[in-house]
Amino acid sequence: MQLGASLDSRTNDVGISLFDFGHGLCAKGQDMPVGEIPPFNVNGQLVRFNQGCINGVLIAQPATQAGRQFLNHEVESGRPVVVDAGYRKPLHFPGTQLGPVRKRLFAARSAM
Repeated sequence: MQLGASLDSRTNDVGISLFDFGHGLCAKGQDMPVGEIPPFNVNGQLVRFNQGCINGVLIAQPATQAGRQFLNHEVESGRPVVVDAGYRKPLHFPGTQLGPVRKRLFAARSAM
């Protein structure tokens, strides 16, 4: 599973998502409607998530605005982010700054 970022075209907010390119729930090329799943533990805080499949890729995002803000804050803090989704082992991600990410996403949006 990997962390990724997207840009909300309505609000220009950066959204952090979890992407799993090899999850068995999503058959190769399959789409699955978005639905709520049990909460993930993110740095010791339970956060409700939604997940769905797009073209065979499992995507999970916080289900609430508060959860999205919390995950963004944790990632942008620069401190490591530990996500325990209840599968195998907890996932460890380095923190980052969202400013450069936001700049790249804006640049990609305005590409020809």
